[in-house]
Amino acid sequence: MDFSIENGTAIFPEGITEIPKAAFKSCKELTRVMIPGSVTRIGASAFAHCPGLKEVVISEGVTEIGHSAFYECTSLERVLLPPGLLKIGFDAFASCESLKKIDLPESLQVLESEAFLWCKSLTSVKIPENVTEIEFGTFCRCGKLEKVTIPERVTVIGEDAFCRCTSLTEIKLPGKLTAIGAHAFVMCENLVSAEIPDGVTILGSMAFGGCRKLSNVRLPSALEIMDGVAFRGCESLEEVCIPAGIQKISKYAFADCTRLRKVKLPEGLVCIGENAFQNCSSLSSVTIPESVMVIDNGAFAGCAVLSEVSLPSRLQRISHESFMDCKSLASMDLPDYVKTISSSAFEGCTALKGMIIPKRVRHIRKRAFAGCSGLTSVSIPQKVTSIADGVFEACGSLAAVELPERLTNIGERAFVGCGQLSDLTIPKIVKNIGDHAFRGCGKLSGLRIPERTISIGKQALGYDDAGTPLPDFVLAGREGSEADRYARANGIRFLGD
Repeated sequence: MDFSIENGTAIFPEGITEIPKAAFKSCKELTRVMIPGSVTRIGASAFAHCPGLKEVVISEGVTEIGHSAFYECTSLERVLLPPGLLKIGFDAFASCESLKKIDLPESLQVLESEAFLWCKSLTSVKIPENVTEIEFGTFCRCGKLEKVTIPERVTVIGEDAFCRCTSLTEIKLPGKLTAIGAHAFVMCENLVSAEIPDGVTILGSMAFGGCRKLSNVRLPSALEIMDGVAFRGCESLEEVCIPAGIQKISKYAFADCTRLRKVKLPEGLVCIGENAFQNCSSLSSVTIPESVMVIDNGAFAGCAVLSEVSLPSRLQRISHESFMDCKSLASMDLPDYVKTISSSAFEGCTALKGMIIPKRVRHIRKRAFAGCSGLTSVSIPQKVTSIADGVFEACGSLAAVELPERLTNIGERAFVGCGQLSDLTIPKIVKNIGDHAFRGCGKLSGLRIPERTISIGKQALGYDDAGTPLPDFVLAGREGSEADRYARANGIRFLGD
């Protein structure tokens, strides 16, 4: 089929009913297209990559614009769409960087994914009433899009639908909406408020992530699934009430919401996911419902002003980094059912002064209390048989520690830098004392090492922070024991039995 261009205008054969695939693709001299009334369909990539194309007028009769039909027509400024148009295909006007406005006909039923992706000059759009779904990436990266009218019949807003629409300040969501997909409004940095309709049951991952000015959001009562990172980085968000139907707050859901000061968690909540409230630096208190069984890794890490936490009574595990760097947390009542305090659970909680560790605790993992510089004393439960590496490292105010009788192992750097530690008894069945275990414990003038101890690591006893021997430090124990060997090897005074 013959096609030609005269004075920049496309010329079509008489009676043509369809513009075939790639008919004018990459025609640099094309500036104007007038689709004749005989045409019913514009094929895929028919006018794609025509950098000089500025104007498109489509006559009544066309019902479908195929995928990528006008893709990357970077100079396209004016498009007139016909009444009776039913479908705009995937990527149809994507990367039309100069397109500022487009009127979608009321007949339109299907607006396929990424139809207007990267239309970075587009300022407003009214979606016709017959459209029921805004598909994946339809208006993604339309950086100047300020106003969107979404019809009431829309039930789904798909993934990336309005991703990085940085000029969008408000959005009225339709009442029949049931699902908001992943990244739907991610990085809409000027979006101030979003009232999510009551019928929404699914909120996808990062749906509103990075909406820095979002200060007001109401979560619907019907919400059942709120995927991870849903509101991460919403720096202006101050309050949130989690609906009763939510059983899990997924990972990073509200992380980096630096102005979030009030959170209401519902009874029926079972799990607070990884880093769910990480770095919520204005959150000062939180009451965790009795129904919660899991507070996952890093859930409240970096909540710098968090000073009051109420934990559920049947919680059995304090997870990895759960309250790490909560620098205002002065005390916490751990539930009686806790059996494990995981690695770095309270690391860097510099205001923590006292901690009653429940009797059921069997495991205190690496660096659980490292850097708790305000901690003054601690009693370790009898069921603990091993103190892991670095558990109390840099606890500079720790003066007294009561070790359990069943203890067999003291890990590397377990008490390094505990400069106030002066009262300590090593239990009789301790076998191993790791490298640097008590280095920098300058007020510890001496220790009696049990006969059963078979290994004392490098600079474990009798050294200051810099690794210099303490001149007045004394070891006591049985002659010929590991303690005797260590004392001789390190030039430490030894008192033998």
